[in-house]
Amino acid sequence: MAVVEGVLLLGFSIPIWAERVDQVPSESDSTVVRVVAQQFAWNVWYPGADGEFGAADVSLVDEATNPMALTATIRPAPTTSGR
Repeated sequence: MAVVEGVLLLGFSIPIWAERVDQVPSESDSTVVRVVAQQFAWNVWYPGADGEFGAADVSLVDEATNPMALTATIRPAPTTSGR
């Protein structure tokens, strides 16, 4: 009985699954992102408003301040006085 179930599973499910995953949308119909994998973390990088990714430099990777290696200058927010 297990052999019949295995044949049915492999004979029907794998071709149906293969047909389903073969239907990948075109790049113009999807959102393209860059994903950087790290141990226990996934960093997802979305393109800007123009649809382009900014420059990145692997030598700039710093886990605390710049995990995506972006070359943009990050300025701290202005502080407000309590007066």
